[in-house]
Order: sequence, then C-alpha cells, then structure tokens
Amino acid sequence: MSDNLRLALKFHHVDKSPASLIQAVLKDFNIVHLSQQPAKTLSGGELQKVALARAIITNPDVLLMDEPFSYLDQASAQLLEQFILQYVKNTGKTLVFSTHNRLQGCAIADNVISLVNGKSVETPLINLFQGSISEGFFNTGKINIMLVNNTQDYLHISIAPDEIVLSRHALVSSMRNQFEGKVMAIADENGKVRVAVLAGELFQVIITQQALKALNISLGDMLWVAFKSNAIVAF
Repeated sequence: MSDNLRLALKFHHVDKSPASLIQAVLKDFNIVHLSQQPAKTLSGGELQKVALARAIITNPDVLLMDEPFSYLDQASAQLLEQFILQYVKNTGKTLVFSTHNRLQGCAIADNVISLVNGKSVETPLINLFQGSISEGFFNTGKINIMLVNNTQDYLHISIAPDEIVLSRHALVSSMRNQFEGKVMAIADENGKVRVAVLAGELFQVIITQQALKALNISLGDMLWVAFKSNAIVAF
C-alpha cells in the first residue's frame, strides 16, 4: 500500500522526503498499520482511505471528492469529517465533495450547491417535501404549509434546518407555520445539534448546544416547529 502512495509522488515528480510524506498521510487517516498490506486484501472502507491519502499526498490546490463517505463505518466517517474540516483550515486549499447526505454536507461545508434535475437551487434540500399548491398553501398530503409566493404550480418546497424554531409551546409570533410533533431523534452535528421532529412531516432542525440545554428535551417529547413563510424555497 505504501508503494501505491510512492507511485503517486513519482508521477507528480515529488522527490522530497517521500517516506515522511507517506508516513504523515497514513497517520492522518489512521491507517499506518496498513502500510505494508497488499491493496487486494483491504476492505472497501480501507480502500477509500487509501484513495484519499493518494489524492492529498501531492498537495493539490483543489481537491475533488466524489462521495468520499461511501463504504465508511461511523467511526471512519467521523474521522474523515474532522480531516476535511482541518484540511481546509490548515492548508487554506479548496476542497469540493459530493454527497447524498444533505445534512452532513450542510454541517461540514462552508458553501452548499444543491442540484435538482441538473440545475442548482437556492436551498440545501433538507426538509424537502413534495406536493401541490392550493389556495395559498402547499399541501404535502399530510400538512398545509403557508407560502409567500403562491402564483406558480410548484411541486417541491424546502426549509433550511437552521430557519426552523423549536419551542415547548405554540409561539405568539408572526410565523404562520407552526406544527406540533414528537421528537424522534437528537444527534450531534459537528458541534451543533440536529433534532428530528415528526409533526405531520418529519422536520430536521439544527440548533445550538445551548438551545438544547434550554429546551431540556428528550426523545418522545412533544415540541412545536415554527418557521416563516419567507424561509421556504419553492420550486
């Protein structure tokens, strides 16, 4: 496996301290123990790590990753998330990756480009619902969501997870969209907290650790989700 990395350095004419470069990148991905192991004996996740190590060992100005989290177990995926964050911070280089895990993309990336039918849309495609417009509301088949612009026959809407407010009780507010539901999941998202609330539809909400502590919520609790109509992207 070390020969694989050494070959990448040779192709890019990097002759300076190849052994130290290889050791450093193996350590970054926690695969030093695989350095002498043949590639054909590696698991899918291990092969993924080796491919990533080979990509960064030449210190590219722009690093492109196509579904880098595929085949990784949870521990390996968390390691890769931390690597991506540290790589950009420490090198100042550009890193672009594709993913079908939209929550993960929003949690890691500085900028997110969402594609629908090959075209970009101004939404992270989280809390994505399909339905139809009727009398100023978007009907998902389970709930009616009030829109600001209802002049077109939109088929989809999306609400960014950080545009949704959680509360123990219905709010006295200008937010016309308020739905009560049950907390289905609470998970860490790179220092913030993702709360999934089933309120007719399943809403994914991103809040701070401080907000979680203030709400004092647990799985199964009843909460209200609220968001403004202008927080909705329809398309």
